[in-house]
Amino acid sequence: MEASSTTKPTDYPGGQAPAAAAAPAADAAAAPAAAAAAAAAAPVAAAPPRLNYITTKTLLDKYQDKLTPFEISEALHYPRIYYFGDGANKIRGIPWAPNNHGYDDNNGYLHLVNNDHIAYRFSIIDKLGRGSFGQGGRGLSRCERAPRPCPVGAV
Repeated sequence: MEASSTTKPTDYPGGQAPAAAAAPAADAAAAPAAAAAAAAAAPVAAAPPRLNYITTKTLLDKYQDKLTPFEISEALHYPRIYYFGDGANKIRGIPWAPNNHGYDDNNGYLHLVNNDHIAYRFSIIDKLGRGSFGQGGRGLSRCERAPRPCPVGAV
């Protein structure tokens, strides 16, 4: 439908006339300034954060000396490594040790180590507490770059 001098705003879907049909045309000099002001006032969509990860091959080629033997075998199951706990006081599991090779306490709870990783994605900031079905830690999702609770279940 074309806008004409006889067209009413209620003739348009939604009951509103388009801005060009409803308002008279401004002079040519004011149009670029008005467009620039409208563009400056419009909200700018934030670009999604760039995901910083390395491949398993890069992890094993460059950082193998910073991983425990268990982490070296475990890393093969993760195609993207967002965090691997560089500098954490890691637990070095012993294959014949009780309680999940030394990674768990006597009640089956995982020993949470500050600055270590969970699933090569979360870094552990601190332990929050325990409940009937597990424990919780405060973590940082290195994938999303945001703090996240990290529930860790008991076996």
